[in-house]
Amino acid sequence: MSFMIDRTCQKAAFLLGTALMLGTGLVTADVLNVSATEAVDPAAAAQPTDPAVTADPNAAAQPTDPNAVTQPADPNAASAPNATTDITTTTQPAAPKKQTVVLTEELKKDIENSHAPGAKDAIINGYLSLLNKEYILKDELDIDLVSVGHGHQLERRSAKEITQMMKDAKSVGMRMNLTSAYRTYMKQVYLFKNKIERLEQEGYSHEKAVKEAGTVVAVPGTSEHQLGLTLDFVTGSYKNLDEGIRNTKEYQWTEKHAWEYGYVIRYHKDKSAITGIISEPWHLRYVGIPAAQLMTEQDLCLEEFLGVAYDDQRDGISYGAGWINTGR
Repeated sequence: MSFMIDRTCQKAAFLLGTALMLGTGLVTADVLNVSATEAVDPAAAAQPTDPAVTADPNAAAQPTDPNAVTQPADPNAASAPNATTDITTTTQPAAPKKQTVVLTEELKKDIENSHAPGAKDAIINGYLSLLNKEYILKDELDIDLVSVGHGHQLERRSAKEITQMMKDAKSVGMRMNLTSAYRTYMKQVYLFKNKIERLEQEGYSHEKAVKEAGTVVAVPGTSEHQLGLTLDFVTGSYKNLDEGIRNTKEYQWTEKHAWEYGYVIRYHKDKSAITGIISEPWHLRYVGIPAAQLMTEQDLCLEEFLGVAYDDQRDGISYGAGWINTGR
């Protein structure tokens, strides 16, 4: 499968990438405090990112492992969909609860086996960073996170924009509630491990439980939530993360205006063959206003905008320019 990228769009992407690297108002690798070639983990192919999965309360009752890695609980998964109405930005988020994740050799192997064969390191390039099943994030990123209320966190610029977007939506009678935002790598490990254990309790073999878990919970390293640029939302009257949200006035307003705040609806149904993710109309991704405008006007997903083709034409990747040159 291949697709052609509008040359104007490629040029714009190049200019945007240059702006990213120069730090002209958009987040850069410096803001994320990682190198441009550092690894990133893509979202699992043809499967939902399942932001609604919450931690198993029974999981904490396990014996203490001296090798356990203690991580903050994901503030995003714990909040009910209607818990956030108005969001505010502060650099003093409340201290999250602690969860213990034992990253055993078996669990590491389960995660690695759940990644796509031949997967590469994620492309970290500021707001145009790419995570999907083909490009994987293997560790935490150092991100300038701020609170957007009720335990949720986002990268500073994206937090400012979504705060303004929700205020503007409210001023015209819309009610949007943020339900999930930034997640750590270890939080995703916790959710993945927890799902495997639940399935095993239901009678699945370990091998089948691992495979099934990867279709419900994003495999660690493949979730865009790890970038701090992604959020999920519901509305005041519709609380489900499903296709029904398309029928709400809030979604229709968002579809039309999100680009004005630098956001795009990341996973459209007609782009699933390219993104590897099923339709998720509730999933917003911050890419910056110039990129969001071009992507919206030309009906491009991020992979198309960057020029990444899933047809094994992956030579000539240009990290510094902010777009991917596949040689066409």
